[in-house]
Amino acid sequence: MYNQLLVDGTFKIKFNNSCNQIEFNLYWFYQNLAAMDKRMYALLLTLCLISISPLAEAKPRAVYLDKELKEASLIEYVEITGYADSMLTVKPVEGKKTFNIPVGHVMAMDGIMDILTSHWPVKGEKVLVVLNTEGKLSLFAYKQDTQYRFWSPHETGSLAIFYFKKPAAKLPDQKGLSYDTGEYETCWDGCLLPTELVKTYGRE
Repeated sequence: MYNQLLVDGTFKIKFNNSCNQIEFNLYWFYQNLAAMDKRMYALLLTLCLISISPLAEAKPRAVYLDKELKEASLIEYVEITGYADSMLTVKPVEGKKTFNIPVGHVMAMDGIMDILTSHWPVKGEKVLVVLNTEGKLSLFAYKQDTQYRFWSPHETGSLAIFYFKKPAAKLPDQKGLSYDTGEYETCWDGCLLPTELVKTYGRE
């Protein structure tokens, strides 16, 4: 979920990877308070508070890329063949046999494509999948030339924050945390890693 206050006073709330959007104009709201019926005022205020309240509970998922790849039970470049019954069905790009990955709740597969947190690839797309020690889906990555662009598909109400070390790198259009994080660099919504390092990164 993302919010934005526009110059004209419109407060916009847009949900991750969804066409759903809530907008209301703060200036209009302020200027018309006196003329509002008390019941209408209470209703509008309640709706506004309900729509904004999830923002207070949003918590970013912290992803340590070296740990994720080192402890992964499976790292495989696959083609998405379908979703059904809380399962993601995939086929290795260099194989013929499909297999299922338990994914639980799947969010929308469309929407804000420059932001990939909580995004799920559609049928036919080719992605890298990273399964955790329990065999559950942890990360996706798109192949971009000679690099993988990682992201977290899990919805937490906020962008995921990635921690990584070189040669992994920030996304060109995203920033990281503003404070020192020691040996790690950080980036919101994902990071980049050379494709040839995906099976060895974090294992040095």
